[in-house]
Amino acid sequence: MIRLLAIAIFLNLAFPGVMGQRTTRQHLKTDVQAGQAASISAVRADTIKGEALSCFTVTGYEKPLRSARETLLVHAASEAPAINAILLRIEYIDMVGRQLHSRTLAVPTDVAAGQTRMLTFRSWDVNKVFYYHLNRPPRTSAQGTPYAVRVTVVGALIPREKN
Repeated sequence: MIRLLAIAIFLNLAFPGVMGQRTTRQHLKTDVQAGQAASISAVRADTIKGEALSCFTVTGYEKPLRSARETLLVHAASEAPAINAILLRIEYIDMVGRQLHSRTLAVPTDVAAGQTRMLTFRSWDVNKVFYYHLNRPPRTSAQGTPYAVRVTVVGALIPREKN
């Protein structure tokens, strides 16, 4: 099931123009209806898995108590291919070692060989009551719950060269 979801996410990232335009407002016109030439330029892409993913390193995870976002750093080694997106599996673990939550998400990013990028994405903590244990503990009287993470790179999207 996770593989099916990962493939669907990668296809959506690789071919963004295929899904079409969706609006909730009435009487809006697409570029074609307005008389402008619309061109769908889909980037051909491929995925990498397995041992090839060892050239990507994830560090610097952060999520303060009242934050709606999580951030981390992805570094590509000098022999790594340039990528357009990365697929991460994140496990959230309490301080006793029990799993609180886990998820797999695709994060669009452009990382070339030897470079590092900061990735930001929506937090799993919708109620904003958890904080990453290496962040500073909250100073308020409302105490949060600390947790640890285990982040694994499970896939990456690399652009194919144009023929």
